[in-house]
Amino acid sequence: MNFNFNKIILKISFLSLIFFILDRILKYLALTGKIFFYKNKGIAFSINFPENLFLFFYILIFIFLIFIIWNLILSIKNNYKLPSCQSYGVADRQIISYELLLLGSVSNLIDRIKFGFVIDYLNFYFFYNNLADVMIVVGVALLIFSLINKKITQ
Repeated sequence: MNFNFNKIILKISFLSLIFFILDRILKYLALTGKIFFYKNKGIAFSINFPENLFLFFYILIFIFLIFIIWNLILSIKNNYKLPSCQSYGVADRQIISYELLLLGSVSNLIDRIKFGFVIDYLNFYFFYNNLADVMIVVGVALLIFSLINKKITQ
């Protein structure tokens, strides 16, 4: 069976965008009182962060976003240099992981800039979370997997 992996990447990219939009809708519903939410003024997993260091935190986020965008561009360029029979692999997984990282990070950054906190609406009993956080975690896990796989195949 012959798959067109560029179409698969396109579909997954579209799905990532749908997750971003769904996260923004759920955050809107939380703000309007339709669903419960937690104001996460800390960093990942609701860990408290000193307020006097938030400028440093925003600078790190900005550098992180530039790094993600740069690597996404490089992954896309590398993907189209490969022969079509090798098109699915590490470069594709990296494209997907960078897209998830970028969209999840941007959604949470919008909250931080607009409200001063991140809107978390998923309760995991030990911490609160949102769909953007899930996208970031999946993106990091996929990126680690693809980098390990790349190292093994070299």
